Amino acid sequence: VQASLVAALARCRCTDVAIARRPADLAGMRDLTVVFVGGAPGERALACEHLNAAFPRDPREEGVRRPYVVSVVPDATSAVVDQALEDGADDVVASSQLGRVRILLRHADRAPRPPAPPPGAATALAQATDFILQVDAAGHITYMNRDSQASTVRETVGTRAIDHLPPDSAPAFLGALERAMATGESQAYDAVSHGAHYRVRVVPFSDARESRDGAPSGATLIATDVTEVLQARAKLAESRLEANAIVDALPDLVVRVSAEGRYLSVHAPRGAEPSVPVETLVGKHVHEVLPAEVAEQLMGGVRAALEARELQLVTYRLARRGATQDYEARIVPNGADQAVAVVRNMTEYNQSRERLALAERLASLGTMAAGVAHELNSPLTFVMLGLEWIERQLARPSELERDRLVARLQEVQDGARRIQRIVRDLKGFSRPEESKTSLVDVASAVDGALSLAAAELRYRTRVERDFAGVPAVLGNHARLGQVFLNLLVNAAHALPEERVDDNVIHIRTSLVDGRVAVEISDNGVGIPPEHLPRLFAPFFTTKPVGQGTGLGLWICHEIIAELDGEITVESTEGEGSTFRVLLPVATGAPSPVAPPAPAPQPPRARLLIIDDEPNLARTLARLLDAHAVEIATSGAEGLRMLEADAGYDLVLCDLMMPGLNGMDVHRAVHARKPAQAARFVFMSGGAFTPRAQAFLAEVGLPRLDKPFPARAVLELLKDTR
Repeated sequence: VQASLVAALARCRCTDVAIARRPADLAGMRDLTVVFVGGAPGERALACEHLNAAFPRDPREEGVRRPYVVSVVPDATSAVVDQALEDGADDVVASSQLGRVRILLRHADRAPRPPAPPPGAATALAQATDFILQVDAAGHITYMNRDSQASTVRETVGTRAIDHLPPDSAPAFLGALERAMATGESQAYDAVSHGAHYRVRVVPFSDARESRDGAPSGATLIATDVTEVLQARAKLAESRLEANAIVDALPDLVVRVSAEGRYLSVHAPRGAEPSVPVETLVGKHVHEVLPAEVAEQLMGGVRAALEARELQLVTYRLARRGATQDYEARIVPNGADQAVAVVRNMTEYNQSRERLALAERLASLGTMAAGVAHELNSPLTFVMLGLEWIERQLARPSELERDRLVARLQEVQDGARRIQRIVRDLKGFSRPEESKTSLVDVASAVDGALSLAAAELRYRTRVERDFAGVPAVLGNHARLGQVFLNLLVNAAHALPEERVDDNVIHIRTSLVDGRVAVEISDNGVGIPPEHLPRLFAPFFTTKPVGQGTGLGLWICHEIIAELDGEITVESTEGEGSTFRVLLPVATGAPSPVAPPAPAPQPPRARLLIIDDEPNLARTLARLLDAHAVEIATSGAEGLRMLEADAGYDLVLCDLMMPGLNGMDVHRAVHARKPAQAARFVFMSGGAFTPRAQAFLAEVGLPRLDKPFPARAVLELLKDTR
C-alpha cells in the first residue's frame, strides 16, 4: 500500500514526500500539507492523536497550520469511515481507491482546517432519513452518508455521481449542479429511483482551500423521499374530486360559513336559479342576505353545531318569487371556526306529504264508507218517519195533540243534529287545506274519530272512556282526528270477531309530566316483537295484501312529531296493545269566559239569499221573517237583483252553484259596487275547490258552513248594522 501511495503521489508530481514509520516520527514536521495515515485501526487512532497534539485545531495559534489528514483503510465501509472520522481524520480513502489521491490533494490546502465534526455526527448522518452526498465541482462524489440501494459507500466515493443516477434523472442533476455552481444559490429538482420519488436539493458550498475567490467548490445533495407525501397528495386530490362530484350531484345549496356568520363559499345545485348570483355572496354576512329572523335562526344553528360538535337541523320559510318556500338546513361543524350547511328546499316534499296524508285520510273514509252511510241512515230514518207522523197529525187538526207534536219535533231535531255532527266530522276530517294549528281539545278530537269509526266498533267491541280534564294542545283538529281514527280502526281490526262480548277498547286521557296523554288500548291479538321496531316505518304493514297501505302509522308518527309530540306503543302478543300519544300543553291559552248576554233583536233589515236550492232559501227566509228577505235561485238572477238595487244590508250567497257561482257574482258586484260586495256572507256545503279556497282567503269575508242555525245569520247581521 505504501509503495502504491508513493507512486500515486509521484504521478501527481508531488516530490516532497516524507515517510513516518511511527507517530513519534511526526515530531518536528511542521510544514505538512497532507498526511496519509495507514496501519491497523488502533495505529491510525494513535497517529491522529499525535497529529492533534502536534497541530492544534485552533487556527488562532499563529504559525500553526494543521495538515489535511487522510486515513487509508483496507475497506471503506460505513462503520470504518465513521470510526476514522471520529478518530480525527478529515477524509478516508480505501487502499483500492488510491486513484483518488489527485482529488484529495486538491482538498489539501495550507489554509486552516475547520473543526472536525463532533463525536457521533457521522453516525447521526448515516441514520438520517434523507440521503446525503457531496460532490466536487466536477461532479465526483466526495462523501455519502450511507449505502444506497445500488452501491455501497466504498464503491461510490470518488466516482462520478452521474454514473449512479437513473438516465432520466441525469439531465436534471447536471442542470441543477451547473446552476448552483454558477449562481451560488440552492437548486431543486424531482427524481425517481427504484420506484421511489425524491425531492433533491442541491446546496453549493465554498471551501477556502479549493476556491480562493469564494466561488462554490462543490455541492451537497440532499435527497428526501417524498413518495408517501405524493401519494397522500394524490389521495387528497382524489378525495376532493370525489367530494366535488358528490356536491355537484346534490340538489341542494351547500354553503360554508365562518363562526361570525360570513359566507366563505357557496355552491348552488346544477340547474338552480338562485335569487342572487352565488359568487356575490362570498364575504357577505348572513344578516346582509337573509331576513333578520331567518339569519338569527341559522346563526343559532351554526353556534350550536360548533359548540356541540354535532349536526344541527334548522327549518325556516322564505318568500321567493311571490310564494312562500319551506327550507331545511343541516349544519355540521367544519374545523374549529367554520360550519357547512346543506340547504334543501322542502316545499314540494311538504306538499307531497300533505297530499299523502290527505289521500290516507280519504282512503280511511273510503274503507268506512258503508259504516258512515249506516250512521247517517239511522238518524235520517227516524227524522223522516217523525216528519211523516207530524204531517199526518197536521192533516187531522181535530186530533192534534200538542204535547206529542212537540215531543216528535224534538226527536226530529235531535236526529238532524246527529246527522249534522256526523257530516261535520266528515267534513273536518277530509279538508285538505286544514293544516294550520290552533287550540284543540283532544277529547273533542277523539269523539269525532269515534263518531266516524262507530260502524267499525259497534259490532266488534265495547268502548270505555276515561276522560280526565286536560288542557288544550296546540295542533290541528283534522290531523289529530286522523291519528285517533287510525289508532281506533287498527285496534278494532286487532280484536277477534268470535269473542265480541270480551273485546274492549279503552280510551284514556291524562296529564303526564306536563304533557297531555291519550292512550288507546285493546285486548286483541297484540303485535309480534320483531315487528315493533318497524311499526312506524313507511309502507310497513302486517295486514293482508289489499287491506293496508302501510302508511297509516307512519303518517300518525309524522303528524305527532310535527307537533313536538311523541307516539309510542307497548304490546304483548296474544294480550293486546297500547298506543300512547303525548302532546305538549298549549301555552298562552285564553281563560274561559262567561258567554255574553243575548243581544237585543237587530232592527228590521233587507237581506238577499242567493242559493240554487230553493227549499233551503225559502226555509231560511221563513226563519228570518222579522226582516225583509228576497230570494234568488241562481247566480245570474242574484246578480241582476244586485245590479238593480244596492241597498241590501246582508247578501247570503252560496259559494258553489252551477253556471254563475258565488265567486263570480261577488267579483262582478265588487267591480261596480264595492260597498255592497263588502256585505257578502258565503254559504258552503264544504266541497271546496282550490280556486274557492284561494278566493275565500283573498276576500276575507264571513262564511257559514251548512247546516247552520238561523241565529248564526242574525249574529252576522248585528255585526253589519
